[in-house]
Amino acid sequence: MTRPADPFRVLYVLEASPRPVPAEVLGDLAGLDWLGLEVGIDSLGPPGAEWFREEADGLRRRLRGLPLDPLRPRRGAVVAHLGVAARRPLRWLHVWRHSRGDLRRFLYAGMVADRARREGFGHLHAPCTEGAAEVARDAAHLAGITYSVTARAGVFFPEIRRSRGRRRSHDGRPGPVAAVVTETRRDAEVLGPRLPGTRVVQVPHGVGRAPSTVRSSDGPILCVASSGEESGLDGLLHAVASLTDALPDVVLEIAGHDDVCEELAAVAEWLGILDHCRFVGELGPIELGEALDRCAVLVEPGGSATWSDREAVPAAVLHAMARAVPVVASATVGIAEVVVDDETGLVVPPDDSGSLAVAIEKLLREPDWAAALGRAGQHLVRERMDPARSAFLLAGLFVSCAQEGPR
Repeated sequence: MTRPADPFRVLYVLEASPRPVPAEVLGDLAGLDWLGLEVGIDSLGPPGAEWFREEADGLRRRLRGLPLDPLRPRRGAVVAHLGVAARRPLRWLHVWRHSRGDLRRFLYAGMVADRARREGFGHLHAPCTEGAAEVARDAAHLAGITYSVTARAGVFFPEIRRSRGRRRSHDGRPGPVAAVVTETRRDAEVLGPRLPGTRVVQVPHGVGRAPSTVRSSDGPILCVASSGEESGLDGLLHAVASLTDALPDVVLEIAGHDDVCEELAAVAEWLGILDHCRFVGELGPIELGEALDRCAVLVEPGGSATWSDREAVPAAVLHAMARAVPVVASATVGIAEVVVDDETGLVVPPDDSGSLAVAIEKLLREPDWAAALGRAGQHLVRERMDPARSAFLLAGLFVSCAQEGPR
């Protein structure tokens, strides 16, 4: 593979959050940067102090944080909109009408469009949030360029629904999304028929190669916790509680937001296993790598949430497999595309703490077999989720959308 000869500029539109940028978005940005594309980032509101960690300092310089209230200071939004309205008055009026009184979204769209015009961005992309997708849609229309979104079948934005079957717009209304990016094959299969005429492209989350370590079965069980009632974490704690008699030295290490860890600590204390648990807070990429190197097995309990309600494939699972860590995961559709039972890991039914305990104990008691599963998982990730390939797929999609022009 070779990098594209001519630089292309793409502007990502992200919703602000106090938490770090998701690993899959960071991976996309880093891959596009590696290819030589000019990447910009507009945050809809001030980004949190931990938005980009030290590993992503290069991307921080491309970031512009828009004010939480776009009218304070007023001059930036007014100047941006005056420039956009002067160039495309009919589109500006239609975007205002289309915003249905959502002044904040309208002002953000004008500011993003103004930056895209001034800095020569050829395409906008919004990863997986409805607010960012709506701003990208309106900004792309005002700037006269294309836009795309990342979506999952269970996070099917109303704007994408409205795009279905819509033809090229000649009356000033925003046109349909140029392309929808999705991570899993299942999401692409579901979204494709629901979006006739829209390009739906599967771009796997790229995972970099990581060194394999000689791991001990005495290491902790690691779980990277997500919030939500259906995350399966209570079941994992019950599974560990059932293992303490047979494996008195077993330790569960839980990484996650402080609020989640506090709730789980209360459950662990009630079960009498608080001494068997360590809560390590949220982990950046470096800390996650260190945690994966010291653990014996990674558990993704999943819970009863359906495949359409959850993250397609949790990043922690992919990074564990990249490091040849044995994985036990709940049977959800996204997980099933990478964790094949008894081949690249172990799969258990959702909300079945008994089966989860059996699977964990089996891996801890049979380290050679666990290591073989880990190596098979590592081979699968290296084969299917090469970050260079994912970056080329994404870059090629953005460039081809821009070449075809707005619909």
